[in-house]
Amino acid sequence: MLSIIPQRIATSQLPAQQLRLISTSSYSLSGHNRWSKIHRGKAVEDGKKSIRFSKAVNEIILAARRGLDPANNASLASALRNAKSLDVPKDNITAALAKAAGPQGGDSDEVRVASTYESIGPGNFPMIIETMSDNPNRTAKTVRRILKDRGGFTAPVAYAFKKIGKVVLRPRDDATYEQVWDDVIEAGAEDLSGKMHPHDPSQTELEVTVEADQLKQVYLALSSPPCDHAILESGFEYIPADPDAPAPTLSEEDEDRLETMCKEMLDDTDIEAIWTLRGRYS
Repeated sequence: MLSIIPQRIATSQLPAQQLRLISTSSYSLSGHNRWSKIHRGKAVEDGKKSIRFSKAVNEIILAARRGLDPANNASLASALRNAKSLDVPKDNITAALAKAAGPQGGDSDEVRVASTYESIGPGNFPMIIETMSDNPNRTAKTVRRILKDRGGFTAPVAYAFKKIGKVVLRPRDDATYEQVWDDVIEAGAEDLSGKMHPHDPSQTELEVTVEADQLKQVYLALSSPPCDHAILESGFEYIPADPDAPAPTLSEEDEDRLETMCKEMLDDTDIEAIWTLRGRYS
């Protein structure tokens, strides 16, 4: 059998013209790298979307355990509106309502507990951290770990905040601003802000401020006859106890540490909201 054995040829034996044809440039992977970056970016965004969906679903479940009728449950109405604004799939919302309607509001091992942590962040920055978890001990450890890693710690700071209720409504078609104001005061609220849309009443959104313990009462009064206003959103907020106090200032380093800390916390599905003297971090 005839076999062909390749021969090793020294480059010194090749003509100079052939030697010049040999390329030593590296193989380009720019297309691959670009795809990898796109793929990683999509994975990160998908992960963030999953966290948002999970938090929205948990909010629905917790709120629905107080009643499945949004017309009589301000928290549920707000949770449903939030889920829709985040484009949570309808099947996920339906499943959350079904779970809340089950025996004892769902399986006992899936009961989620709402907790609040008072803390000091970088630069002695007061913070209120709200969580909702099926394992409060685990969540408490997570909160404390992130605070410690970023130069913060738990501490009593509730004195620096005031908890209030907020209702966002769309006035009934024939209502004037003065009529809405009368309804708000009659319902027991403290203040009304916003303006009527000059041409399209359906685009009007007015904000009602109420004492925290009066939120449910005001919600029901404003959404029921004879008021019949459409409630777009309701819930609780933390605002500075002294609204005239200057906003706290932080060094550039502490600003970066605060930003990093808050992002890390909100990447955890059990941490719902972070309130500071500047407002809600989102």
